[in-house]
Amino acid sequence: MCLLSGLVVAEVLLRKIFLVSLQGIDELSGYVLATTASLAFFLALADRAHMRIDILYARMPATLRRASDGIALLSVAASACMLVTMGWITFAESREFNSLSQTPWATPMVIPQSIWLISLLPFMGLSILSLFRWTGALLRGDRAVLSEFHAKGSDDELMDQLRALDERGESLPRSKQGA
Repeated sequence: MCLLSGLVVAEVLLRKIFLVSLQGIDELSGYVLATTASLAFFLALADRAHMRIDILYARMPATLRRASDGIALLSVAASACMLVTMGWITFAESREFNSLSQTPWATPMVIPQSIWLISLLPFMGLSILSLFRWTGALLRGDRAVLSEFHAKGSDDELMDQLRALDERGESLPRSKQGA
């Protein structure tokens, strides 16, 4: 990613100063962005890092929080399935028509689209698995498993950071310990 970022900066500077282009860096960066975003969706779901309005969530009764968690999981799973479905339709059309990018590279679109589609599959799989796991825990009344799907609050984030410090063998600076 750093190399690609450097190439984009070089591309912009070369175009502005010398009126010369590296040809295709913007195309490559788009493909990388699509793939890494798909993988970031997976990581955000796995780490419970997706956005929620914490101020409301923290004040809800437990039953409403569980319902909110279920709605969130259902929404994420539906979105993931829709992304994969639309990605598959786009890929199939590109394959059928032998589509090429309209850039100097004339990249066969099935190449970046297949990589993008493959990178969406873990996100879809985890979202569906999480939804089934949440549903099973709800039906069994397993509060321990249900709590794994709560939105991370500021206390959870703080505990994660303190655990990470501890794992690295570090501690808070003296000035921060009393605060």
